[in-house]
Amino acid sequence: KYKNNRNLINCFLFEENGYQGFAMTDWIISGMYSKKDKHSAPIPHLIANSGTSLLMPGRNSDVKEIEKELAHNEELKEQIKINIARIVNVRN
Repeated sequence: KYKNNRNLINCFLFEENGYQGFAMTDWIISGMYSKKDKHSAPIPHLIANSGTSLLMPGRNSDVKEIEKELAHNEELKEQIKINIARIVNVRN
């Protein structure tokens, strides 16, 4: 629920509070989720589009899912550029 929340991560954390770091997930593993779970399984492109820069542990299937979505989602492309910049800027 919260991992995909653009308002919580991008708007509240970065814009309203001026946070200068980057956001990352806890170690979420989609294979651990079932239909009975209270929260939905992670959807990598939604997590990235929420402003989360680092998806842990990060699997090949996550990369493929994001790449597939990038083919037609300009908003996601721009957000990933921002996410990458946040990671790079931590060193500065």
